[in-house]
Amino acid sequence: MAGPHARSDMGSSNPWVPFRTQSEPRGSRFAGQRSHAGSRLPIAQHHPVGTATYPRFMALHHVVPKLLLRRWSHPDSGLIEVLDRRAWRLSREDPARFAALQDYNTVLDSDGNPDDWIESELLAGLDNAAAMALRQIDVLPRPTSLARQAASKGWHPTHVMSPRLSARLAMWVAAQAVRTSTFRDAVTRSTTSDMQRQIASHYEAELAKATDDTQRAHFQYMAGIRVVGTRFDQNSFPHLMAHLVVRLGEILYAEYAWAIQRMARPSLILGDDPVLLLNINEPRRCGSYSHVATTLDDPVSLWLPWDETVKRAIATMRGNHLVAMPLGPQHLLTLSPTSLLKPGRYDMPPENAKPYNTIITSASRRWVCATPADIAPEPRPASVTGVAEFGRALIRSQISKRERATDLGDVPSDGPRR
Repeated sequence: MAGPHARSDMGSSNPWVPFRTQSEPRGSRFAGQRSHAGSRLPIAQHHPVGTATYPRFMALHHVVPKLLLRRWSHPDSGLIEVLDRRAWRLSREDPARFAALQDYNTVLDSDGNPDDWIESELLAGLDNAAAMALRQIDVLPRPTSLARQAASKGWHPTHVMSPRLSARLAMWVAAQAVRTSTFRDAVTRSTTSDMQRQIASHYEAELAKATDDTQRAHFQYMAGIRVVGTRFDQNSFPHLMAHLVVRLGEILYAEYAWAIQRMARPSLILGDDPVLLLNINEPRRCGSYSHVATTLDDPVSLWLPWDETVKRAIATMRGNHLVAMPLGPQHLLTLSPTSLLKPGRYDMPPENAKPYNTIITSASRRWVCATPADIAPEPRPASVTGVAEFGRALIRSQISKRERATDLGDVPSDGPRR
């Protein structure tokens, strides 16, 4: 696996080689950036992008890809129906303009010039690969047929397509876990908490030495300035996201078996934080990737050394009983440990979408979307406890040999056997 600063070449036979980034400056991507003394990652008091110091590209970057949103669009109008979770209001939106932020992934090169290689090369390249993969997923065979096909073509026995396309799709799914504004907001909150704890710890000793109220007030005032004045370097989040696309993608590629649940009719919704993690006996590890990664005892935080930040992000994706992501109103990607599920397509009744929709609604902070006049988003957000309960029931129905026939009544006759 290449390190965070390594360049790549599309000509390599290694399916894990990322897309070429010709505009990326040579050398360390963090060269020339100031770092806060309490952090190994670049955190500085920089002006926001768009000022005279940092001109804008004025490019729209999608936090959820257009490719995915369009799979929920109405066949005639091309619009999606969006439920605003904050206002609890429905609206019709154009997928080309929805969930897009200006210069969201724009970074600065070593000369201080804006560069959108992450959006225009890395993410766009993965979207193109995902478009090809989704066309194959739409006509994916059942497990026994897929196993024969995979054996004849030399594919990995836990995947549903060729190694190269599987690697690209794994990175694309990983991107949906970390490209969202929900992930960025969650990491910002955990980083701010870490920063405040460290600053408070630093000033505790100084306050203990203070001899009068004036000194104590001065130290408290200085601590407040540090909290307010410290800002993330503009490159920190985009570079972390780009690195995790590859590292998390490798976990999904190598450690999970891939399957598709196809609902009998369009019945799935999409949320703003679409990658879900489910674990049987750990309610705290049930929810969206963003939520789980930033609320456990070791949250992902930019106030940590780089290696520790990446280590925590990888640990969140590893060892789950189920990783799920809706790929369209009828198709749900489910990844399970390789010993629990065989790759292929499983035909499901539409009511099987309800628990997933409940979890998706609960995991989403801003919005969920559906096909207009086709699928009604869940009317109420579920509690975290409810998510865990749904998750446990869902996982048991996936992996229990005894319950599979009754709980998933439409599992095909050539479904997984042990």
